[in-house]
Amino acid sequence: MGQDDFLGQSPTARPRSDSTSWTKEDFVKLKDVVKELVPLIRFVSISSADFCYKVMPYKRIIPKDLFKKIMYFYLDPNYMAESGKLLCPRGRGSSCEVNSTLMNDQHIQWILKQISKVSQESAEQKPDYKLELLYRGTRDGFTPADFHKHCDNKGATVAVMKVAGTTDLLGGYSPISWTSPLNDKFVMVKSNKSFIFSFKNSSVDDAIFSTVVGSNTGVCHWASRGVSFGTAFTRSLHTGNGGHSFNAKASCYCQNSKDYSTAIYSTYGLFAVDEYEVFQVLFESDPHV
Repeated sequence: MGQDDFLGQSPTARPRSDSTSWTKEDFVKLKDVVKELVPLIRFVSISSADFCYKVMPYKRIIPKDLFKKIMYFYLDPNYMAESGKLLCPRGRGSSCEVNSTLMNDQHIQWILKQISKVSQESAEQKPDYKLELLYRGTRDGFTPADFHKHCDNKGATVAVMKVAGTTDLLGGYSPISWTSPLNDKFVMVKSNKSFIFSFKNSSVDDAIFSTVVGSNTGVCHWASRGVSFGTAFTRSLHTGNGGHSFNAKASCYCQNSKDYSTAIYSTYGLFAVDEYEVFQVLFESDPHV
């Protein structure tokens, strides 16, 4: 039966909308009709809940190899969509276009959603974003000087780091350019739109989102440190403690503080990182995009 024949059937002749009452023949017919369309579906843009309740009932029409890759994407937070040849979301800001070894599309879309949220953008105002890799520790070096060389005066940025010996990701967003104050002095900068976050075991389902409290300091600029959220004393998320390399033992610090609404990491105190990435956040109207 061809596509026109199937779609042209009367409502009473077509399979019922409740797939639990479908026969094997119904699924075979539908699979034949949509076989060239299914590979074009952007499954990575479908929420896990929608996939569970709206797509899974029709899994018989999805080729087995494709279905396996889709399940990898939903079940493994580190699975990269492009490795399974899954189509990326339309527009910019997808993992297929973001050069990251730490984040997949779910992480990226979550972060961009939070940026839009703190920027108080309506659905109509929401711009497209592009995340441009500025710095990667394993590529550019783990010292504070390496960080500032690549990240100073770049405008809004997102930093993401992996805690050494774990799959936990920590990070933060600053709408203000990082700088290197002279004479190694620290400068506390107010930023009511910055936020910090964490993904326990790299899982978006376990994400913690923490915003600046009131008009307190959002970020701290310090030439001998990396990204620093909170004051130089409270250090909600602070990297390069004592001027040490980020991957050195006890070189980074995370704790609950009065500057941010929620503690993002249950293991307070000092840690090192295995990887550290910083991205410039470019907007649709930005001439560099």
